[in-house]
Amino acid sequence: MGPVTFARLAVEAGILPFSGERAAKSIRERSFMEADYWHQRWEQKNIPFHEGRVNGYLKIYFERLKCNKGDRVFVPLCGKALDIKWICDRGCEVLGVELSPIAVTEYFEENAIEHRCSRETPFDVFSGGGAALLCGDIFDMGPAHFEGINAIYDRAAYIAFDPDRRRRYAEFFSAMLPKGAPFLLLTLEYPQALMDGPPFSVGEAEVRQRFASRYHVEHLQTRDIIEKQPHFQQKGLSQLLAHAFFLTDR
Repeated sequence: MGPVTFARLAVEAGILPFSGERAAKSIRERSFMEADYWHQRWEQKNIPFHEGRVNGYLKIYFERLKCNKGDRVFVPLCGKALDIKWICDRGCEVLGVELSPIAVTEYFEENAIEHRCSRETPFDVFSGGGAALLCGDIFDMGPAHFEGINAIYDRAAYIAFDPDRRRRYAEFFSAMLPKGAPFLLLTLEYPQALMDGPPFSVGEAEVRQRFASRYHVEHLQTRDIIEKQPHFQQKGLSQLLAHAFFLTDR
């Protein structure tokens, strides 16, 4: 979905007050601004969203994805998450996509994984240890990238986007992801008025609304994790709900 098409949808939805090339230009400029934001976060090492450990929900619910050895798991906006190596250590392959080359490079360096880099326009592809990480804009992915994907694990991608782009994300991946691939989706929920995202607050109602056209949504678990999140406490939050959802094709 290019900028003009997405701009038309945004105008129809009332998100943008103008149409045509002007709206498309606004979408492109917003995209560039977001890219700069994330590049700066990684350059400044301002990355509290990096857990530094394997996600607990992944450990609990990975078996629900029913992945066999050699299966490919798609991890959007993967950063340098230790989840990638954890999945690979179980005999699976990971296809990740990440905007920051710093994040991608540090994943391989910090885990002492030999890797190689190649250019597959529009992405630089870093490969090694069972993982292939695409460095670039997630929305530049095409159908060929999703061939052979057996499961999806999203810990931090959906909640990284503002409401407008979350809708785009849901539409984009509902159309792109292969049929029959189960989807483990994690979100955070808190009073949005108390803190600006990202990460943005996303509860069960929104997940059902955004993904119901294609998926059956199962709410797996919710935990309040604020006591282990000093960064969010400093932002004034007294509650931070971590949700786990399991999505399967209708």
